[in-house]
Amino acid sequence: MRYLKTLLLISIVLITFISQSTYSQNINGQIVYSAEFNMDNSKSLSMDSDKLLYILSFSSNESIFKKQDVLVNENDKKLGLVTIFAGNGIFYSNVKANERINQKEYYGELFLVDYPLIKWELTQEEKIIGKYSCLKATAVKYFKNRKGITKEREVVAWYTTEIPVNFGPKEYDNLPGLILELQEGNLTFSALKIELNLDSLVINKPIEGKKVSSEEYENIVKKLTQDFMKKHQNN
Repeated sequence: MRYLKTLLLISIVLITFISQSTYSQNINGQIVYSAEFNMDNSKSLSMDSDKLLYILSFSSNESIFKKQDVLVNENDKKLGLVTIFAGNGIFYSNVKANERINQKEYYGELFLVDYPLIKWELTQEEKIIGKYSCLKATAVKYFKNRKGITKEREVVAWYTTEIPVNFGPKEYDNLPGLILELQEGNLTFSALKIELNLDSLVINKPIEGKKVSSEEYENIVKKLTQDFMKKHQNN
């Protein structure tokens, strides 16, 4: 009898594992995020959900994250501030090919910038977002300000293993589930809508632009900025 119970338990575990693996291999979908920029923990600048949104399209191996193409008032300071921190570029990730690209423009030139994996610290803290149970992960992002000084920014992600894909907003991926909420410093992405198993989903890898590493791109930006400042000082 004990042998039969053990055999039954093993069978259940194997069936569950196979089912989850098959689901992960076939899954695709889209998630729409809204954003909020908190100025000083007391005053926040929010974007209207019908004005400016970000969309993550994903399959089991690929994802692409970009701002939704909508008409907005260019003079709206709230939207402009969120756009600056959230970014206008396109983020593409391919888990199978170990490829991560940020396509973005600087001074009229288009670049394809490689970005590294985020190193996360996983926790057991949980919360519910919509109908999904989520776990918390934290990381530290290092960046250089306009003076070239290295700074750090805290990143907090809430991801769900109920949607077993490794993607999220911007360059933030490499977690064992889809990120539904992400806080990067004062900027927060929040899931508004999730659609799964779409028939006509297509993910196109960005190919236009000069391929550079993150370090090379930083040096290019630094040089172009210095040249721009010198030119205006001379004028």
